[in-house]
Amino acid sequence: MVKWEARFIWNGKKKSEVISGPCKEQGVRKLIKAKYPGLTDADIYVNGAFDPIPGRKLILGSHAINSSLDLGFPYSKYGNRFYELLGDDFEELRKIVERENGTPQAEEAKKQIVEKLKSMGIGVADVMEFCYATNSSDKSVDLSEPICWNPDLVTLIKGADVVYFNSMNRKKGRKGPFVLLKEYCERFPSMGMKIDGDYIVVGDHRARMVLVYSSSGSTYPQFSEKRKAQWSAITSE
Repeated sequence: MVKWEARFIWNGKKKSEVISGPCKEQGVRKLIKAKYPGLTDADIYVNGAFDPIPGRKLILGSHAINSSLDLGFPYSKYGNRFYELLGDDFEELRKIVERENGTPQAEEAKKQIVEKLKSMGIGVADVMEFCYATNSSDKSVDLSEPICWNPDLVTLIKGADVVYFNSMNRKKGRKGPFVLLKEYCERFPSMGMKIDGDYIVVGDHRARMVLVYSSSGSTYPQFSEKRKAQWSAITSE
């Protein structure tokens, strides 16, 4: 399921609406403009989320990207190497999702990807459900804006043996799924989740944490082989 959030100012007040279903970004804008006459595309900020796929090997990203939301499937837009790094068969199915968008063939390819992920114990989720980001990069996330954290985060991690962070980024002050998860733990201690060395702990459950080079776009040539090896380990563990 794809969920969209539209944020805008109406009568001087901040408003947000959540729309679920196979709607594209421009369709969301059209619905909001019809409901709130006078608004333009420039007045409406839109982002969204996918329902998570649980797995004992959980790959965590930061937030969904609108280009993939338009295709109705995570990491499905050309330019992200997520499925290519998991294997050629995954990448061929991703190409069908993009090329045949909106057709039964695309929907069947999505189902096959999910089935393959589940058979390998791989889960896919994001730390945030809705947030304000000026572009697809993690560093563009505005943490001063209201954030809707993934409500399934604790349950997903409790069901994982290993959590892979899809972004090699553990530097202070830099954003990324690891930094955002750390902030979540600090903001919500009542959830009982904390980071202990190389483990994320929820109650009595301990999941090992592994940072991998981001699947987004290219990486520096000197790190490309290491990235391939890291992602290959996800499928083989």
